[in-house]
Amino acid sequence: MKNFLVPVDFSDVTDRVIGVAAEMARKFDAKVWLLHCVSQYPSIASMSEIPIVMPAADSELPARFSGAHRQLRHLVAIMSNKGVDSELLMVSGSAADKIMSVADQYHADMIIMGSHGHGALYDLVVGSVAKSVLHYTSRPVLIVPHEASKEKVVATTEQWNEPMATPY
Repeated sequence: MKNFLVPVDFSDVTDRVIGVAAEMARKFDAKVWLLHCVSQYPSIASMSEIPIVMPAADSELPARFSGAHRQLRHLVAIMSNKGVDSELLMVSGSAADKIMSVADQYHADMIIMGSHGHGALYDLVVGSVAKSVLHYTSRPVLIVPHEASKEKVVATTEQWNEPMATPY
């Protein structure tokens, strides 16, 4: 394992993902590709009555999304301070599709990504990038959960003070 693809979206789970990726990269002496996908609306030009859609090139993305690019550079600096070789990638398009295509392009041995911990209803209505990547990729995927640890609540008989209902 020499190449890790680490998609980041600058959410609450990003710090944990970066920490796990740095630790794994140090153990395997691997390179980390930090990926951020942006959604951009294409420029529309008009020649007479026919509109022409002109999407911006990926080389223009750092200028158009300077805040995200600055955050990516900061994450690369953090990786460097931890002794990890890393590079940033900024692409536009559907996150799940781009993650899988970039993983192929850069020969990623593993994809390390976060999970936001949204509920089942959110995932059903909106979808989940992590779920899509898990479903469609043949590469190993390490999912870093949103919370450090989730406590499991186990119902014991001592918690239930009410008598059980008797069915009719």
